[in-house]
Amino acid sequence: MKSIFISFLFIAAASAVSQSIAPIVGILTNPASNPESCGGPIPPGMTQCFSSSYVQWLEQAALRVVPIPYTANHSTLDSLYASVNAILFTGGSLLLSPEDPYYQTAQYLFDKAVSGNQEGDYMPLWGTCQGFQLLSALAANNVSIIHCTLQGREGVYIPLNMTPMASSSRMLGGAGPHIWEYLTRYPSTGNFHECGVFPSDYTYNPNLTKMFKVLSTNTDTEGTVFTSTMEGYTLPFYSTQWHPEKTQFLMQDDICKEHECISVSQFTANYFAEQVSKSTHTFPSETAAEQALIYNYAPSYQGDGYFVYYF
Repeated sequence: MKSIFISFLFIAAASAVSQSIAPIVGILTNPASNPESCGGPIPPGMTQCFSSSYVQWLEQAALRVVPIPYTANHSTLDSLYASVNAILFTGGSLLLSPEDPYYQTAQYLFDKAVSGNQEGDYMPLWGTCQGFQLLSALAANNVSIIHCTLQGREGVYIPLNMTPMASSSRMLGGAGPHIWEYLTRYPSTGNFHECGVFPSDYTYNPNLTKMFKVLSTNTDTEGTVFTSTMEGYTLPFYSTQWHPEKTQFLMQDDICKEHECISVSQFTANYFAEQVSKSTHTFPSETAAEQALIYNYAPSYQGDGYFVYYF
């Protein structure tokens, strides 16, 4: 009886340790030639990258990060997909094309997440800026929905124009009165883009309309309306055209450092962390996880508080 009790305590303790280890988000790398993702001179031999601000944004919500190489073969992608608890698609300035290896890798991971979630395997996705456009194009099966004609939305913080679906959405519906006010009345969401997806694209593309609901829109300086926040109707997919990760972790002059902006950034990270914690994916061992984590890489300083991970 004593040995059974000891075994039970051991199992319970092991379970408690396992649950205390922070979930892991995989970040898909960008080609090193992508200037808004990498910036600065590319170190010799490095072919891919992403900004450290995405890592820090996730870490503020007690999440860990593993890089997913966009050049990885399907076997490696399958292994990483089964090990991480979510995938993040970063911002950047790529001209997305189905012929590019980056897009093809994103398509492969996206398709696995769609089919996996539909079969009950919870796997959240998040897209920011370029990642927002990427998720939209993948859902629509059409890159022509991305329009790179927006004016005056480089380095600008603006409030969101909420749609009727926002207040009942999973992502924004539970924001609370203070965050809702910051989002809707204060210039708290950072825009750094000239590309976007128009509300009309959701109307005319049945694939996009079926998968995503539009939670907010914004306008450029010429009055053109673009979508700025969306979430999956049934799938745990979330995306912002704006950058929640820049606020606390970049030090350029055009980055908002007000309390309202910081609170919005923290809110989005916390919300995503709640979704990530629902995934049961895991590495074969904690040793295997530690060998894959971002802590095995040193970021390169680019100035103004801007660090980039090169791979």
